[in-house]
Amino acid sequence: MTDLKNEFFTAVEITTTLNAAGTAVAAIDGTMGEDAEGNQWIMAYKAAPLIKGTSATLKASGSTYTIRGTAMMYVGEDKSRQLTPFTMVVRCGSRDW
Repeated sequence: MTDLKNEFFTAVEITTTLNAAGTAVAAIDGTMGEDAEGNQWIMAYKAAPLIKGTSATLKASGSTYTIRGTAMMYVGEDKSRQLTPFTMVVRCGSRDW
């Protein structure tokens, strides 16, 4: 998922991987563009091995998927980190193009 018009970061690019059955979140990897202070953030969640303190739950309703949880957020290269709650809502289009 890419958001080039984010309200807080200059851009947001997030890759979410589901388990083989498509019923749970296996991993989330995100790169945020700069915030107002010029910091670039990295978002991380891994189900195995679990990053301590993180979580992610998946709920599907038709073509809308909601992922809620807590991810580890890193500031740029210095690896300062903090646990941050998040919610992502994705609405998928039709498979018929």
